[in-house]
Amino acid sequence: MEFNHASKKIPNSSTHSITMSAITITVEQKTTRLDGASTSTRACIRVPTGPQPPAPSNAFIRCKCGHVTVEFTAKKAKVALECCCVDCFAKNEYYAGLGGPQLPPRFANRELPLVLNYWDNCLKVTGKDKLAFTKIREGCASTNAIASCCNTVMFIDHPAYAGNGVMTFNTIVPAQNAEECKARLRVYTADYPADRLAKLPELPNAWKDPATGAFTGTGDWPTEFGAWAETMKGMSSSDGESFSDLMAAAGGFTVLGLPEGDESCTKQYTASA
Repeated sequence: MEFNHASKKIPNSSTHSITMSAITITVEQKTTRLDGASTSTRACIRVPTGPQPPAPSNAFIRCKCGHVTVEFTAKKAKVALECCCVDCFAKNEYYAGLGGPQLPPRFANRELPLVLNYWDNCLKVTGKDKLAFTKIREGCASTNAIASCCNTVMFIDHPAYAGNGVMTFNTIVPAQNAEECKARLRVYTADYPADRLAKLPELPNAWKDPATGAFTGTGDWPTEFGAWAETMKGMSSSDGESFSDLMAAAGGFTVLGLPEGDESCTKQYTASA
C-alpha cells in the first residue's frame, strides 16, 4: 500500500486562495492461481482532506476539533490576569464534562489559578456557524462563546469590557502564534482555597467584598486594577466582527442553569447572613 499526498491552490470568490489537499492511496492485490501463475491488480483511491485555510498572521485560538478558529488583531494580548473565580472554573469544567478540552491537572486541582488573556473585540472567525452562546445561570454577567462542535469555551464577554475587548482562557485554549503576556494581578481570590492561595507566587490580589460589592485587595492592587481598566478602555471594537455581531448571528444566548459553586465567597456570605 502506498500513500501519496498532493495539493493545489484554487481561487475562490474572495481575494484569498484555498489549498485543496488530497491523499492518494494505492492498493495492490496479488492473486496466485492453482497453476502457480500470479496476477496483480492495482487500484488508486484519492481521498480529499478538505480545504486548508491560510495560516493566520496574528495570534489565534482554535477549538478542540479544529473546526472553529478565532484570529485576533495582534500577536500579543493587550493584558492578562490570573483568575480564581469559581464561575470561570465551573464553566470550563462543565464543558470538559461534555467532551471539551480538559483542565490541566494542576488547574483542575486548584493548585494554580486560570490565566486570562484580553484581546481587541475585532475577531476573524472561521467556522462561526458552529458558535453558540451561553450564560451559566440567570443574572450572570459573563456571556460565553462556545464551539458547539466540540464544546470548547472560545471567548467571553462581560459588561466590564464595555464592548471593547474579549477574554480567553489561555490555560485551557492557548493562543497560537502568540507572544507571552504576563499577568500582574490575581483576581477573585476570595473564591480560592486559602491554603492553596498561600502557596502561589506573590502577586497583588483583588476580590469583591460580598458585603459591600466593592473591590478590595492586597499589595498594590489599586494600581494594577486601574491599569487593567485603562487598557480595556483603549481597546478597539472596529475592523472585524464583534462579540455582539457573532451572538446576534447565532440567535442570542441560552442559560445553562448551573448552580453557584460552594467555594463562592458571595454564596458563603449570603448563607451566613
